[in-house]
Amino acid sequence: MAGLVSNRKNWNGTLCLPGTHSKWVQVADNQVTAFQTYMTGELFAVCKRATVLQHSVRTDAFSIDVFEETVKNILQHPEHAAAQVFTVRAKDLLAPTVPADAGSRLSGILIAMELASIRAKWTFDTVTLVGDPALCQRYRQALRLTGVSTETADAKALTIAGLTAARHSHVIA
Repeated sequence: MAGLVSNRKNWNGTLCLPGTHSKWVQVADNQVTAFQTYMTGELFAVCKRATVLQHSVRTDAFSIDVFEETVKNILQHPEHAAAQVFTVRAKDLLAPTVPADAGSRLSGILIAMELASIRAKWTFDTVTLVGDPALCQRYRQALRLTGVSTETADAKALTIAGLTAARHSHVIA
């Protein structure tokens, strides 16, 4: 956040840092005006490793079609999200699916739940994504389905810029 603000003077916008604990930040006049954290990545990891879903989510392979279909469904009916989590296992039991489908479905459910929550509270036209490129791509796809445009910023470069700005803002005796 500090790196982005130091690189873009008088920047106003929404920043999303997807990861284990996704962070959403709104900035106006170089000040954080809203901040929200979601455990989306951690919930995905727990479901994949320590629930009945571990029998279905067995690979990191990804299906964009399954992901997008799931995101659309959850965004239209977020009240069904918790029930849809079990469908990841049920679909695999009833008709074994392509290995990529289960993880893509679970990812779509969880990211769509996050987006449904944040868009109910905030308004934005563009979101700046910073983080792992593959995860940012999932968020980009999901946000596109809501009509929100995105841009990405290099996490390493912003970290260096933020540390540099912090260094210059303090006088060391």
